[in-house]
Amino acid sequence: MIKLLYISLIVLILIGCNGGLSNRTFEGNTYQATLRLDSTNINDELGSLISGATKMEYVFGKNEKGSIRSVVGAVSNDHPITWEVKNDSLILTSEGANGVSSKHWGITKNNEGYLINDGKYSLQLVKE
Repeated sequence: MIKLLYISLIVLILIGCNGGLSNRTFEGNTYQATLRLDSTNINDELGSLISGATKMEYVFGKNEKGSIRSVVGAVSNDHPITWEVKNDSLILTSEGANGVSSKHWGITKNNEGYLINDGKYSLQLVKE
Protein backbone atom coordinates (compact mmCIF):
# COMPACT_ATOMS: atom_id res chain seq x y z
CA MET A 1 0.00 0.00 0.00
CA ILE A 2 2.81 2.45 0.88
CA LYS A 3 4.62 1.61 -2.36
CA LEU A 4 1.45 2.41 -4.30
CA LEU A 5 1.18 5.79 -2.53
CA TYR A 6 4.83 6.61 -3.34
CA ILE A 7 4.39 5.63 -6.98
CA SER A 8 1.20 7.72 -7.20
CA LEU A 9 2.98 10.70 -5.68
CA ILE A 10 5.91 10.39 -8.10
CA VAL A 11 3.54 10.16 -11.08
CA LEU A 12 1.64 13.26 -9.92
CA ILE A 13 4.88 15.18 -9.51
CA LEU A 14 6.13 14.16 -12.97
CA ILE A 15 2.82 15.05 -14.60
CA GLY A 16 2.88 18.48 -12.93
CA CYS A 17 6.45 19.26 -13.98
CA ASN A 18 7.06 21.13 -17.20
CA GLY A 19 10.82 21.49 -17.06
CA GLY A 20 10.61 24.09 -14.31
CA LEU A 21 9.16 26.75 -16.60
CA SER A 22 6.04 28.61 -15.55
CA ASN A 23 4.66 32.14 -15.62
CA ARG A 24 6.72 32.84 -12.49
CA THR A 25 9.89 32.23 -14.54
CA PHE A 26 9.24 35.39 -16.57
CA GLU A 27 6.80 37.49 -14.49
CA GLY A 28 8.20 40.85 -13.42
CA ASN A 29 11.29 40.54 -15.64
CA THR A 30 12.55 42.32 -18.72
CA TYR A 31 14.64 40.48 -21.31
CA GLN A 32 16.84 41.83 -24.06
CA ALA A 33 15.94 39.92 -27.23
CA THR A 34 18.51 39.14 -29.90
CA LEU A 35 17.56 37.57 -33.22
CA ARG A 36 19.45 34.31 -33.87
CA LEU A 37 19.78 33.79 -37.58
CA ASP A 38 20.16 30.50 -39.41
CA SER A 39 22.99 31.12 -41.86
CA THR A 40 21.30 28.86 -44.42
CA ASN A 41 18.38 31.30 -44.62
CA ILE A 42 20.14 34.66 -44.66
CA ASN A 43 23.65 35.90 -45.23
CA ASP A 44 25.68 37.00 -42.20
CA GLU A 45 26.21 40.59 -43.34
CA LEU A 46 22.49 41.21 -43.78
CA GLY A 47 21.77 39.46 -40.48
CA SER A 48 24.21 41.72 -38.61
CA LEU A 49 22.60 44.76 -40.18
CA ILE A 50 19.09 43.66 -39.17
CA SER A 51 19.96 42.67 -35.62
CA GLY A 52 22.15 45.75 -35.04
CA ALA A 53 19.55 48.24 -36.26
CA THR A 54 16.84 47.30 -33.79
CA LYS A 55 16.90 46.74 -30.05
CA MET A 56 14.08 44.63 -28.68
CA GLU A 57 12.99 44.13 -25.08
CA TYR A 58 10.35 41.74 -23.85
CA VAL A 59 8.69 43.09 -20.70
CA PHE A 60 6.77 40.40 -18.78
CA GLY A 61 4.49 42.15 -16.33
CA LYS A 62 2.09 40.77 -13.77
CA ASN A 63 -1.26 39.19 -14.61
CA GLU A 64 0.11 37.91 -17.95
CA LYS A 65 0.30 41.42 -19.42
CA GLY A 66 3.43 42.95 -20.88
CA SER A 67 4.94 44.60 -23.91
CA ILE A 68 7.48 44.22 -26.66
CA ARG A 69 9.57 47.36 -26.85
CA SER A 70 11.39 48.02 -30.11
CA VAL A 71 14.00 50.76 -30.41
CA VAL A 72 15.33 51.98 -33.74
CA GLY A 73 17.76 54.86 -33.28
CA ALA A 74 16.09 57.37 -30.97
CA VAL A 75 12.56 56.11 -31.64
CA SER A 76 10.97 53.49 -29.38
CA ASN A 77 7.59 51.79 -29.59
CA ASP A 78 5.80 49.63 -27.03
CA HIS A 79 3.47 46.95 -28.35
CA PRO A 80 1.10 45.60 -25.66
CA ILE A 81 0.91 41.82 -25.36
CA THR A 82 -0.58 39.17 -23.17
CA TRP A 83 1.60 36.18 -22.44
CA GLU A 84 1.49 32.75 -20.86
CA VAL A 85 3.92 29.87 -20.34
CA LYS A 86 2.24 26.57 -21.08
CA ASN A 87 3.82 23.15 -21.72
CA ASP A 88 7.32 24.59 -22.30
CA SER A 89 5.93 27.14 -24.77
CA LEU A 90 5.68 30.89 -24.51
CA ILE A 91 2.38 32.06 -25.96
CA LEU A 92 2.37 35.72 -26.98
CA THR A 93 -0.88 37.38 -28.03
CA SER A 94 -1.19 40.87 -29.46
CA GLU A 95 -3.90 42.93 -31.07
CA GLY A 96 -3.21 44.87 -34.24
CA ALA A 97 -4.90 46.32 -37.27
CA ASN A 98 -5.58 42.80 -38.57
CA GLY A 99 -7.17 41.59 -35.31
CA VAL A 100 -5.82 39.34 -32.58
CA SER A 101 -2.64 37.39 -33.31
CA SER A 102 -1.23 34.56 -31.20
CA LYS A 103 2.22 33.03 -31.57
CA HIS A 104 3.64 29.95 -29.84
CA TRP A 105 7.38 29.90 -29.11
CA GLY A 106 9.20 26.82 -27.84
CA ILE A 107 11.43 27.67 -24.84
CA THR A 108 14.89 26.24 -24.16
CA LYS A 109 16.93 27.34 -21.15
CA ASN A 110 20.61 27.93 -21.96
CA ASN A 111 23.68 29.60 -20.39
CA GLU A 112 22.66 33.07 -21.59
CA GLY A 113 19.01 32.89 -20.54
CA TYR A 114 16.28 31.45 -22.74
CA LEU A 115 16.15 30.66 -26.44
CA ILE A 116 12.66 30.91 -27.92
CA ASN A 117 11.88 29.47 -31.33
CA ASP A 118 8.71 29.55 -33.43
CA GLY A 119 10.01 27.14 -36.08
CA LYS A 120 11.15 29.94 -38.35
CA TYR A 121 12.94 32.42 -36.09
CA SER A 122 14.89 32.12 -32.86
CA LEU A 123 15.32 34.84 -30.25
CA GLN A 124 17.82 34.77 -27.41
CA LEU A 125 16.30 36.31 -24.28
CA VAL A 126 18.82 37.67 -21.77
CA LYS A 127 17.53 39.04 -18.46
CA GLU A 128 18.28 42.73 -17.94
